[in-house]
Amino acid sequence: QFDFSEANNNEFADIWKMQHQLLGGDERVEANSPFHEINSIDEKEIVSGLQSFVSEASKHHAMVYNAASKRNVSLPFLFSAQFQNLQLEDRFHEEIRQFFRFNESSCCKVMADPDENVFHYRNFKKEMPKRWNSYGFHEADPQQAADLFGHLKEGDKIAIVTRFGGETAQPYVDAFEARGLKVRVVDGQDGPADFCFLMSAQKEIAGLWQSTYLTWAGYLGNATRVIAYAMATSSHKIETYNCTGPGLKGKFDFRTIH
Repeated sequence: QFDFSEANNNEFADIWKMQHQLLGGDERVEANSPFHEINSIDEKEIVSGLQSFVSEASKHHAMVYNAASKRNVSLPFLFSAQFQNLQLEDRFHEEIRQFFRFNESSCCKVMADPDENVFHYRNFKKEMPKRWNSYGFHEADPQQAADLFGHLKEGDKIAIVTRFGGETAQPYVDAFEARGLKVRVVDGQDGPADFCFLMSAQKEIAGLWQSTYLTWAGYLGNATRVIAYAMATSSHKIETYNCTGPGLKGKFDFRTIH
């Protein structure tokens, strides 16, 4: 079980400083963490960071108690600043799929139909009303979303999965139905259930590339094609990578919408 809240408290900031003191690094929270090379996209730098970590971990430093999470944190620890690295995910695709076992019995509520395409409407504007624009989380409007699936035929099925959609999902329904598609909205679930729905899709899924829900579901799931788009208006330009491994070759379709 992975708990991503471990590092989101003031107590962890103090533990961060302790690790920097132990290893003689910069104690500021925004400074590079020890072994920060693991956040590189260069394989040699990542390996170097891991080797440094293994060397330091072999010295058996004491555990530190995090009162906020009520758990012990080992020193040293690795601090990752990114959620994905397609180059490595491409190379170790099957190994990572085996490592991450999703608990379907407790996390899944609704599954995608085998013949159903899925559009992930994250709606960052509603989820993060103060930060979505500065973060560059611009999403496709209804017509642009429908154009992503412009190759589908009349009568094909598509599901819109969203946690923050509400009434704002209706224009997307209208745009898809105008193309003759059969549409349903999967709304009001929690995060794991939405992720499960995306993973269960067997046809195509599409969504904003900055949403790691979309990219990781495409990476770990069963979809035949993943359309990961970015908006040209966003300050964050899309990072593309042509996967060559047997599990991901030709699966990801990176696009910029103008």
